[in-house]
Amino acid sequence: MAAPASPSGAAPLPPIPDTPFARATLGRTGLRVARLGLSLNFGISARDVEEAIEHGMNYVLWYSRLPGEITDAVRRVLRRHRDRVVLASGANFALPFLARRAARSIRKTLGIDQVDVFHLFWVRGEYAVAPRMLDVLDALKQEGAIRFSAVSTHDRERAGRLAREGRLDVLMIRYNAAHRGAERDVFPHLAPHDPAVVAYTATRWGKLLQAPAGWDAARVPPPTAPECYRFVLGNPHVSLVLCGTRSRAELAQNLGALSDGPLAAERHAALSTFGDAVRAGGGLMGAVFERRGILTA
Repeated sequence: MAAPASPSGAAPLPPIPDTPFARATLGRTGLRVARLGLSLNFGISARDVEEAIEHGMNYVLWYSRLPGEITDAVRRVLRRHRDRVVLASGANFALPFLARRAARSIRKTLGIDQVDVFHLFWVRGEYAVAPRMLDVLDALKQEGAIRFSAVSTHDRERAGRLAREGRLDVLMIRYNAAHRGAERDVFPHLAPHDPAVVAYTATRWGKLLQAPAGWDAARVPPPTAPECYRFVLGNPHVSLVLCGTRSRAELAQNLGALSDGPLAAERHAALSTFGDAVRAGGGLMGAVFERRGILTA
């Protein structure tokens, strides 16, 4: 995609390089994506959404309750570049008729024939991924309403089981320096079915950007947001990580992670230890901070 001219005085968006760190195939879907995906629910403007997609952030997570101007921007870009943009969306409630209704509504609202990646969002119980629900996703694929099926969940053990069963194309899970349990519960189960992994909460909702009580920030500085994204993308099992930004300046900064590439091994290890400290909450757990890997859930 040819990026439009930046608004006067706005921070330029850095290029997305054509490297294995910056671009990847989305698991068994075969779709090529920039490894920083765009989540639209954190306050970024419609103009910046449109520019980001034009710039090459081609995996877009859209929710039905977003402001109308954001939806209009997504609709315009899809109209121009339908063959290049991977549109992810889904159903908030795990009932077969609601999943069908959501697939129909998304297509109508955005003016598209298919939803590229259709999620059952925020799966918390077994009922949400019962055989009848997965049968509905299979039927929607066969009917051409969706291209690929997905779930979003915090439940790593369930995600690992779904990976082993192989019926889903994409798994959206939490993975960051403070929450590395997917390394144990999900990633070892991806083969042989090769579902894609989309990670979210790379900064743990901003908590990873601040030193917890008892942490020696002078010795090991807290990570920047781009370093948090680089930490996640340094795991080869992660196809892409979602980026939710509030401003164009944040977007420009975060896109720089793709050019900077993987963290050095020493910095990656330091951020693992820092993540353990953040998750533990600091304070009396200070002695634990030095023992990387103890707190990985």
